[in-house]
Amino acid sequence: MGLPITAAVTGAAISPLTSPSFGLSVDVPPNTNTLAYMVTGNSIAGGTAQVHTNATPWQLRISRPANIKTLRDITRNSSGVAIKIPANNYSVTQKRSMYCNAANTEIAAGLVTTTITVPAGADQYSFVILAEMLSLQIGVLTTKLNELKALCLTGVMS
Repeated sequence: MGLPITAAVTGAAISPLTSPSFGLSVDVPPNTNTLAYMVTGNSIAGGTAQVHTNATPWQLRISRPANIKTLRDITRNSSGVAIKIPANNYSVTQKRSMYCNAANTEIAAGLVTTTITVPAGADQYSFVILAEMLSLQIGVLTTKLNELKALCLTGVMS
């Protein structure tokens, strides 16, 4: 399985949504290091029927660095000790139009961004640690999904 998304994505169940499924179509990426998609269909019990439009965008982007940093890019002091280990940043960003008043006349973009920072060399020597980090991150997001929604709605961490 490659990274490009070629089928509907099953979303996580979160109150009040059940069985969320999202149809994505390829969008025009901003550069060659980004995959871009727009939501062109959704099937969500308890959700909206909204899809991407020019007036109300709903987009997903997956990005990688333009230039992958390697161990050769480490900055060392005069004693040969590493003082700066560069990192590569990968990201998944979702942009969705959100209504900000009861009349649905005020619209602003909501963003969800996950950035994965991998120090140069860790891709070779710590790939299991990277897998553990990703597993924990996605696990927390999945397990605490309703609590994260409540945090965004109330500002209270309980």
